[in-house]
Amino acid sequence: MAMLVAYAAASSHSEAPNTVRQPPSDNTDFYAFRSYETGRENFVVFIMNVLPLQAPFGGPNYFSLSDSAFYEIYIDKDGDANEDLTFQFYYGATLGGNMINTTVDIDPNDCNNPTVPGFKVQNGGIELPIGTNMVPIALKFVGPVFPGDNSNLNWHESYFINTITGLRNSSNIVGLTHDNGQSTFTKPFDYAGQKSFPDYVGYVNQYLYNLDDIAACGTGNGSGGKVFVGQRRESFSVNLGRVFDLINLVPVPGFNISTVDDPANNVISTRSITSFVLEVPIACLTNVGNGVIGSWSGIRRLIHTSGGGHSAGKQVSRLGQPLVNELVIGLFEKGDFNEALPNSDIQFLKFVQTPTIPEIVNILFLSAVNSLTGLNLATLAPTTPRNDLITVFLKGVPGLNQQATITPSEMLRLNTSTPAAACPQQSRFGVIGSDSAGFPNGRRPGDDVVDIILRVAMGRLCNSAVPDFACNATVGGVDFLDGAPIGCADFPSSFPWLNTPLPGAVSAGGGGSHASPRQKSFLAQILEIL
Repeated sequence: MAMLVAYAAASSHSEAPNTVRQPPSDNTDFYAFRSYETGRENFVVFIMNVLPLQAPFGGPNYFSLSDSAFYEIYIDKDGDANEDLTFQFYYGATLGGNMINTTVDIDPNDCNNPTVPGFKVQNGGIELPIGTNMVPIALKFVGPVFPGDNSNLNWHESYFINTITGLRNSSNIVGLTHDNGQSTFTKPFDYAGQKSFPDYVGYVNQYLYNLDDIAACGTGNGSGGKVFVGQRRESFSVNLGRVFDLINLVPVPGFNISTVDDPANNVISTRSITSFVLEVPIACLTNVGNGVIGSWSGIRRLIHTSGGGHSAGKQVSRLGQPLVNELVIGLFEKGDFNEALPNSDIQFLKFVQTPTIPEIVNILFLSAVNSLTGLNLATLAPTTPRNDLITVFLKGVPGLNQQATITPSEMLRLNTSTPAAACPQQSRFGVIGSDSAGFPNGRRPGDDVVDIILRVAMGRLCNSAVPDFACNATVGGVDFLDGAPIGCADFPSSFPWLNTPLPGAVSAGGGGSHASPRQKSFLAQILEIL
């Protein structure tokens, strides 16, 4: 059937109605893949993206993390849908206390400012000697910031990492360190602009940390992996506006306005996110089970206790495989999913057995498809129950990424024994593109998960000889797409894996607009509409 139906199961980057109200606690994307960086093949990389749709020009405060949240990555080694190892990040920020000369004089006759020698008054929490004509600056930096010189920063961001062995509330907690025992990690400031950060790449590279041995893993080989936390360019690709405008894409090719793959359709490419990038030795993750791990990310409230301690509260966000909470879970239960643990996911089985997205596609496009093709299809939606989706999303695929113990649960499953594919050999369509090292066997930055999930949701795995995939699909062979392609070549093939964010502004004389060809194409589209 020479037909191409275009639709996007896109990420809004707001996983549920409640998390959109608290962006620093909204995790938008999660990746887990075997490293394909030369010489690092024995490591697994986890990436958790949070705080969505950051505008490069989003000053003066930019996009700090929350110091009232635990950002966590969970690993299930044995298939029971419980975490066996947790990497727990928590964040803090301090003022630098920089001050600047002003023309304001302190009135010596003011009773609130006595002229007793050495007396100091409080101004914004900082003690100022009388008559200095100095006040704390209102901005988070007062001059250019260079690699090795943070003296102009007035806002210093840091984070700490714990490993927790066993369940997440276990007392088996050990802090991670770098450079022979340093426990404090620095988060670089966001890319405010080229004048403020003349060498942003060099500045950020100071904070790509080599971890000391991870005690929870017992590696003891002097190689604990790597970590980076900071702003990166948005790594997701989606034709966002058209998708949520009732799938405002032309469903049939061959017409002069049909949807085609074009990077300009990725309308969020000009935005940034905050990324937690963690590289861990495979040996740390596979000491039990069959080498297949389940992983997911979560954000819990951090409660400050007396004496400066911390305890974990309610889980407010959760993400494993992409798009599940956005496009599978019903609207009224999205908050329940965010609070739930994988071991209780059987409560959401109905949404996987009878997904609504194929039916929405059918309602919107069946008549148009039949009219324009001369066909008389009864439905575009596959038959239910969707055993194929239950296998892929809740159990893992036999022989690909199914754990030895099968507990139906939503996790991103990765077979760590599958060799990594070098960038030129990767297919952006992952497993359905004959690349067994790609999604849903883990997820790499270049996996085009929107197109993959569209094709699987509309029945790509149906009508196959695999018993676990039993279902029927009229349009299962159609190459559904949203028109916003992405692939391995769009990203670095080494740590920290995601691209440098766009600057908030370019330096004077730096060539004017920092818009890339992709951005300019998008701006041109806006002008055409207007």
